Amino acid sequence: MRRLVVATVALAALTAPAAAQTTTTGCATATSVACNSLSDVFSSLSSQLAGAITGGSHTLGLGTTLGGFPHFAVAARVNTVFSRLPDPKNASVAGATSTAAKLAANGELIALPTLDAAVGVFEGFKLGVTKVGGVDVLASATYVPNLDISSLKVSPSAQYQLGYGLRIGLLEQSLIVPGVAFSILKRDLPSMDVAVKTKDANLALSNYQVGSTSWRIAAQKNLLMLQAAVGYGQETFDARARLGGTVGALGTINATSKMTEKQNTLYGSLGLNLLLVKVVAEVGQTSGGDLNLLNPFDSNLTKKRYFASLGARFSL
Repeated sequence: MRRLVVATVALAALTAPAAAQTTTTGCATATSVACNSLSDVFSSLSSQLAGAITGGSHTLGLGTTLGGFPHFAVAARVNTVFSRLPDPKNASVAGATSTAAKLAANGELIALPTLDAAVGVFEGFKLGVTKVGGVDVLASATYVPNLDISSLKVSPSAQYQLGYGLRIGLLEQSLIVPGVAFSILKRDLPSMDVAVKTKDANLALSNYQVGSTSWRIAAQKNLLMLQAAVGYGQETFDARARLGGTVGALGTINATSKMTEKQNTLYGSLGLNLLLVKVVAEVGQTSGGDLNLLNPFDSNLTKKRYFASLGARFSL
């Protein structure tokens, strides 16, 4: 396990994400300050919602394959991201086109309840006291409530969104061998509308979509009634939205933004084994590339972010 932690740290150093790429088209000159401010809201919100979708482990506290059919695991948890989000309610965006709007940023908690599921489909090939090449099918369901965060009001078109993926066993956990597995999972958020209030304009993101594809390499070892796991991974997410709103007598905004970013995730978990149920707490850190924002902020929105998950897993 110690060697895996060292290898995980080395892997993290080798896969540093590049700067996020945000492209906004259609901003008119007269409303460019408001349009650029809305583009920054889109970029920073997308980056942090992506972290709330993915969390750490793909199945809470699980870093090994299940051992083939009919073994399965179901976990319920809440992913909470300690984020910093733009708060433009006191920003003036109807000023001179040559003046950038300075936006405030507030610390916020973004919490999304998630249901994880895994089903073993192949137990793998026996290799000494362990097995290799086991396969699990993964699924997830994320509940997305209406969110009021800072001066942003997020309204999803649906309350649930499903995800799917696969886990491949590198080592199956045994009495003396820790479990090690690689997994990949595709998860999206439902299409959303976001109302954005500023000092002198009501702006909006419509048909706002955030999707994520993530991979993880994780290890797990059970120690009597305790279960410990560590992992590392990376997520690539894509976001897009239509920017709109009315900026007083200056006119309306009719633009589009799209964004691609990679984030690295390092996490660890500790669980308590209660027969078939495991109560698991997980903490981790997410770091991404620079957002290349168009406006100044009163704090750093691109620094490392922390997250925590708490839940229970039933497995058989």
